[in-house]
Amino acid sequence: MKRIYVIIVALMISFVATSCFEDYSEQHFFRTLTVEFEDAVSRNNAPGVNYPLLPELRNNAGNRQFRINLFGGLHNQELIIPVRVVAESTTAVEGVHYTLPNGLNVRIPANEAFGFLNINIPELQNTTAVRLVFELETTEIVNASNNKKRIGMNIRR
Repeated sequence: MKRIYVIIVALMISFVATSCFEDYSEQHFFRTLTVEFEDAVSRNNAPGVNYPLLPELRNNAGNRQFRINLFGGLHNQELIIPVRVVAESTTAVEGVHYTLPNGLNVRIPANEAFGFLNINIPELQNTTAVRLVFELETTEIVNASNNKKRIGMNIRR
């Protein structure tokens, strides 16, 4: 008789201990479409600012690409992500220190997770360092990541 009680108690404990496990398989998935700069993810913020400063583009005239990541899922239509030059942090002048061949909109093709911001740095004559800071903007469909939406760079000859 005592053995039956022990078996019953053991079964009750096993039912109580295993019946309330939560399914964690999807708990940490992002469901909101969000964009971020790849360079902001892979680098730490510079001291005193809320964005990373990329390695100085010194004597490196030419085209540059900055990857924008989309996470939280894919979208079945092409996404246009607006980018702005942060005027209060930027000393570079468009047309003098840089140009934007595709403008300030980044295109992320349908069902893809990446887009690219293209800039061109012309051959500069002796000039002091200037700073250029970009920021991704939120749209109706896509949010800009709070911590990874800005990148900055210093440009000099």
